[in-house]
Amino acid sequence: MRFAQLLVAAATTLGVSISAAAAAPPTYTLTDIGQLGGGYTQAYGINASGWITGVSYAGNQPRAFLFDGVSMTNLGTLGGTSSTGYAINNAGTVAGSSAPNGQYSRGFSYSSGVMTNIGSFSGTYSESNAINTSGTIAGWSGVSGGGAVPVTWAGGTMTSLGSFGGSNGYAWGINDSGQATGNSYLAGDNAHRAFRYTNGVMTNLGTFGGTNSEGLDINNNGAVTGWAQNGNNTQTAFIATGNTIVSLGTFGYASRGIAINDQGWVVGKSMDQAFTDRAFVYDGTAMFDLNTLIATSDPLYGQITLASATGITESGLIIANSGTRAFLLTPVVATTDTPEPATLALLATGLFGLVAARRRTTGPARLA
Repeated sequence: MRFAQLLVAAATTLGVSISAAAAAPPTYTLTDIGQLGGGYTQAYGINASGWITGVSYAGNQPRAFLFDGVSMTNLGTLGGTSSTGYAINNAGTVAGSSAPNGQYSRGFSYSSGVMTNIGSFSGTYSESNAINTSGTIAGWSGVSGGGAVPVTWAGGTMTSLGSFGGSNGYAWGINDSGQATGNSYLAGDNAHRAFRYTNGVMTNLGTFGGTNSEGLDINNNGAVTGWAQNGNNTQTAFIATGNTIVSLGTFGYASRGIAINDQGWVVGKSMDQAFTDRAFVYDGTAMFDLNTLIATSDPLYGQITLASATGITESGLIIANSGTRAFLLTPVVATTDTPEPATLALLATGLFGLVAARRRTTGPARLA
């Protein structure tokens, strides 16, 4: 008898259900990450250590911040009055955008107290939207004559990812091997499509029969999440592990996938029948409203409505926004494809007994 069969036999003997141990999503506790003093914070990026970046008002000025689990640091600007952080890697380097004095907004890379302007192809706009482990940034840059192209930036060099023939394109996600995702307009500029960029080739991921689609994040397995329009041009969250997009569903009206981890767990937002945005987590099988997964023991239980989730880590940490506040969601019970350690210990005891009796007679799915 194989080990898996013995494990099932032990579970049956002990009255323990393996499927029940793996079926439920985790519950979460909430941490309000605070503000810079202006009464408004939104979180957009999180790394493996739980460090968070986004935008928070300092007085009446929006500023990129870095939250290290204890306190929030104002990252400043490129010389103007505003900045926003969009992504952070495991080294703590932040990617975002800021407007220098009297100039167009530019993408930046922030590390060790220094904010570096990534420049642009045309001297106008650029934006840094994602960053991988090596510090390569994905974003977009304005080009001469107007329009924009999706780009990567590394070591001071900006590289265009190409286009589908239209005059605009944007990159929103990048993984550790340099694959990127975003959207690019088709010739004629009447529609834009989600893409996966791999080794110089931009692949059109299509739609659900509608006009537009957009890739918003890509994991280290090359799986993309984002949104695509159906025949009614309603946005629906998708995941694409190959070159075909698969719908994640909605809570009634529309949805978009915003971030994905290497196990294929997706977070984002979905509009319900009352046209209210609700943050969701997709665990590879179903979409769950994060508002229904807050631990009842949490002091904020029932006090807020999470409208969108924007990041998820390998350990299951999630960032989500509610109105003018941003929250870190920490899983109370991790969901895996195998029973919890205590359950495994119980099963092992039963399995040992079964094996002993027999002798006498003759990976879990990762959260982020």
